Formats: sequence, structure tokens, C-alpha cells
Amino acid sequence: MTRTNSRRLAVSLVSAVLMFGQALPVAFAEGTGDNFCARVTTVTGNVSTDVRKNDGEHEKKLNERDANIVKKEKDTDAKLGEVRAKEDKARTNEFSKLDKLAVTDAQKAAVSAFKASVTAAIATRRTAVNKALVDFRAGLESAKTARRASEDAMVKTFKASVDSALAKAKASCTAGADQKTVKATLMSDLQSARTKLETDRKALDGSAAMQNLVAVKKAAIEAASTAFHVSMEAARTNLKAALKATLAS
Repeated sequence: MTRTNSRRLAVSLVSAVLMFGQALPVAFAEGTGDNFCARVTTVTGNVSTDVRKNDGEHEKKLNERDANIVKKEKDTDAKLGEVRAKEDKARTNEFSKLDKLAVTDAQKAAVSAFKASVTAAIATRRTAVNKALVDFRAGLESAKTARRASEDAMVKTFKASVDSALAKAKASCTAGADQKTVKATLMSDLQSARTKLETDRKALDGSAAMQNLVAVKKAAIEAASTAFHVSMEAARTNLKAALKATLAS
């Protein structure tokens, strides 16, 4: 997952809630402050409904994101399986050619040793690659769980702030406070809730952690590839030396 995709996820996951947060002050800004308390109960109910709706949309986006991650990892496994199947087929064909070329017992022994070395090198590389993928996905799952918990807490805090602001406005109206003041205070409280939501959302950017996971996976796979090529070169060198010795004897 690229840094850009990670940022897009962070934005999309809370975009609906942010839009709702932006709309709140506008909803209360309609009309004059003189009849604000007459409308506050009705508007409060509408806001609560919108909160529940956006909460459902937020949960839906989280589930879609998780499903997309699972799909990408399955696609990776499928492609890796296809590549390995082709490698196995090609190796079997090459081994067969070598077996046909080996005539003497010494040559057959040299070919057998070469085949064993190649098979071991491939198994070692695949084990290392598999581990790199397992470790990456474990880290991905951990990061996903932590991010989801943070997102849920962020939205919960926002909703609690909105509920508190609405309750305070209703209580002020009941106490007979100046309606224009109540309205202004409520709009300020809602704006503060929205600002905190935006700040929390920006702080939630997990691109650095994702980049680290990708870098660690890449380094592990590259190390496995390097070790594999070294082992293969050694196997070829040993085979050539062994065959040369059989010809000289």
C-alpha cells in the first residue's frame, strides 16, 4: 500500500463525519436568534438522526476498507502461486535434461548433488518470502486494529461533543437565557467539535508506519533473493567442477 493510498483511506474514512461537522453550524445559522429556542428541540432531533446515519456510513467505510485489504492480499497470494508453479515446471524440465545428459555414475552423482542444492535454495527462499509476507500481514493487522480503535474513539468523541453542545443549548433555553447568546454559544461549541475532529483526523495519518512495514518486507525479500542467487551460483560452480573432474578421470 502506497503512502498516497494510505492518506486517501484516512480521508475517506471520516469524510462523511467531517461533512456533517461542517453542516452543523450552518443548520443552526438559519433564521434569527430571536426564535432560536423555539426551534432547538426540533433541530436537536434532526442532528441526532444525522449522527446515527453518519455513524452507519463510517462503519460501512471501515468494513469496505478491511475487505479491500483482504482482497489485495489474496491477489498477492494467487500471483505468487502462479509464479512458483511456473518456476517448478521449468525446474523440472531442466532437471530432466540434466538427468539425460548424465551417463556415468560420477556424473549422475554430480547432477543429483546439484539438484539437491537447487531444491534447497528454492525452499529456503520461499520460506523467507513466506515469513516476510506473514510478518507484513501481522503488522498490517495490528496497524489496522489500532487505526480502527483510534477512528472509533475519534468519532465517539465528536458525537459526545455534539450531544453535550446540544444539551447545553437546550438547558440554556429552558433557563431562559438570551436566545441569540445561546445560538452563538452553540455554533461556537459545534465549530470546536469540528475543529478537533479535523485535527484528530490529520494526526491519524499512518503512512509512516505503513512505509516502514513495506520497507521491512521489501528488505527481507531482497535479502532472500540475494542469498538464493549466491546459493545457485555456488551450485552451478560445484556442478561444473564435478563434471570436469569426471571428464579428467
